[in-house]
Amino acid sequence: MFLPHFYDLSGRAVGTLFTPSMAMLLRALMVCLLASTCNAFGLALSRASTHSRASALRMSESGPNPVLGVASLGMGLIKPIFKAEAALQATVLSLGSEDVREEARAQIETDRNSAPVVVYTYGLSPFSTECKAFLDGVGCKYEAIELGPEWFLLGPKASAMRAELAAETGQSSLPHVFIKGKPAASKTA
Repeated sequence: MFLPHFYDLSGRAVGTLFTPSMAMLLRALMVCLLASTCNAFGLALSRASTHSRASALRMSESGPNPVLGVASLGMGLIKPIFKAEAALQATVLSLGSEDVREEARAQIETDRNSAPVVVYTYGLSPFSTECKAFLDGVGCKYEAIELGPEWFLLGPKASAMRAELAAETGQSSLPHVFIKGKPAASKTA
């Protein structure tokens, strides 16, 4: 592992920015992060390419990903920032057009009633992957609607849909699950 060094005037390395114990801790954290990222994205990529229900079941049989549980707690702390960002992103990308917001509201209304269970997802989101794996694991039939690969890669309409979902449910992150047309999580739930 590369560790940043301090150099003297002649260009010789004279020390690192980290003590050996800090370097070991950093290395362990990086391995954990890499392993959890590969696990989450590896499952997403294998499901997308093979549509294998077995890969989703393996994830749900082993239980929820503990790293995602910790990450979820952190996401809750910055929820107000994401909510404001969702509204701002929708406004900027739609150039303030109320027509785009109205199209988004109409699309959500159509989508939410298109199947008994509807899940809005991001393609690269480990949270969305975990949600779909859980639904697959319990045998739930659902319609998955991918707004985009990730929140920062959304276009005008998808950004507006994300903002409208946030306004309705109080949740700007995905996945969003609708059961019989009603949000599974909402401001009043």
